[in-house]
Amino acid sequence: MEIRKATNADIIQVMQFINDHWKVGHILSESMLFMDWQHKSNKGYDFIIAVEKEAILAILGYIDNLKYEASSKNRIIWLALWKVRDDVRNSGLGLKLVRFLQDIEKPDLLGVNGTKKDHHPIYQMLGFEVFSLSCFFIINEFIPSKILGLDISRKVSNRPIVEHSLTLMNSSSLAEMDWSYQDTVNESIKTPSYFDARYLKHPVYNYCVYTIVGDSHRTTLISTRIVSHEGSKVLRVVDYSGDLKAIQNMAYGLTNLMIAENIEYVDFWQYGIDRDFLIQAGFKDLDSEPGLLIPNFYEPFVYENGSIHSTLKCQVQHNYVVCKGDGDQDRPSKILDKL
Repeated sequence: MEIRKATNADIIQVMQFINDHWKVGHILSESMLFMDWQHKSNKGYDFIIAVEKEAILAILGYIDNLKYEASSKNRIIWLALWKVRDDVRNSGLGLKLVRFLQDIEKPDLLGVNGTKKDHHPIYQMLGFEVFSLSCFFIINEFIPSKILGLDISRKVSNRPIVEHSLTLMNSSSLAEMDWSYQDTVNESIKTPSYFDARYLKHPVYNYCVYTIVGDSHRTTLISTRIVSHEGSKVLRVVDYSGDLKAIQNMAYGLTNLMIAENIEYVDFWQYGIDRDFLIQAGFKDLDSEPGLLIPNFYEPFVYENGSIHSTLKCQVQHNYVVCKGDGDQDRPSKILDKL
């Protein structure tokens, strides 16, 4: 048996493996465009594979932040699509793939965004920090609540206070931003170039990237995406990089945008930003709202509260903010017209 990184010649077999042993019709088994965007590297594809007699026994897909920001001072790799064939009897093969990945890529941070909670003891044994993302939200009290089904008495008052606190960015304006004074691990990884490559150049989803405007904080970037269900829209904040003092102006700007665009609510899944910053800015914490249901899955739509369990293993002291946009949590599950 050989463990190695997948080459260009392997990728069709990898895609067939995903279809046969992970999920029939998975987007990574059917769309070469999306496979190339998420996993193509300068040296083959970002999959570690175990091969015996030309047959793939196991795969470990991963997403490398250097795809989006080659000059980053810190390297984070997110594991994705980790599968050993059910008929393979090779104890610890999955862990061997992870160790091989660590040996050849040597990331500063290694994580999984979206794990099964009952797998946490395994990750802890391997030295990972385990945690869950929290869902924060703002509800538009000026339109009917179709998805959430709330009465007016349950609605949260978040009237716009500050005008023009978000500025919509494009590739050119991101390229012109001065990011040189940003010094956290989060900011060293999630740069303007990262937001451009990861979000504005996404082959399927239509993301918006905003800078948060204000005199009391440093330059800060967020990425958002609108999802919909039965005619009602939701604005999802999927990434954040910059000054935590910008949270207040972010909330003002999102509220203005939500009201102007008749969006039912905003949600923000994250780990690493202090809860008090978000609550003081006007967000509500789903964990503190018993009985309230805010769906996490929209493709397909699932009317229940979701959860996002995650892990990180760090070789550096970090202040990394994990969001829904990290790893493959905000990934299309099916081939859309845009493909």
